[in-house]
Amino acid sequence: MIPGDQQILEQVQKIIAEVLRIPQDQVTPDSQLGEDLGGESLDFVDLQFGLETDYGVEFYQGGTLDKLAEVLAPQKLEENELLSSLGAAILQARMPEVDPARLQQGQPAAGIESFYTPRTWVRVIKEILSARPRACPKCGSDQLKVVRPSVLLCQACRNEVNCPTGEECLEAWAKNIAGALQGSHKT
Repeated sequence: MIPGDQQILEQVQKIIAEVLRIPQDQVTPDSQLGEDLGGESLDFVDLQFGLETDYGVEFYQGGTLDKLAEVLAPQKLEENELLSSLGAAILQARMPEVDPARLQQGQPAAGIESFYTPRTWVRVIKEILSARPRACPKCGSDQLKVVRPSVLLCQACRNEVNCPTGEECLEAWAKNIAGALQGSHKT
């Protein structure tokens, strides 16, 4: 069963506080990892590792905007290192928990991850967990246990079941949203 939003949120806030060495009550659901909490790129890596370990998921290790641009090519999400109209719209759709004013055309395209909030992590964790199979494809058992990130082991037949990674979930999301947004935005 997938944990509820509140349960995931509390764990995300706890791990952020541990990584940044700050009191947990300073980490609100809408605190931005970079600007509000002072997180830097190494903190981001430590946070990802902690969440991957706790939830048995595998996040995408690259830049979100880079992966979206790869999937949506030849559409341009940025130009001269600034967000295009389409890039801003895509990021606003991908990160609804971030203030849209922070994701506007003409803003720097680098460092988008610094806008991540605890709610961002909750959404991404739930997205990855929701993409997992609920039963073993070999025997149909629902007795699946995480053995390493993105791999479950069926307790009935001992079959290893691969799960979608964060990268695969991001790619699937981009393909789903592409048609709707590309038709209404020009680069």
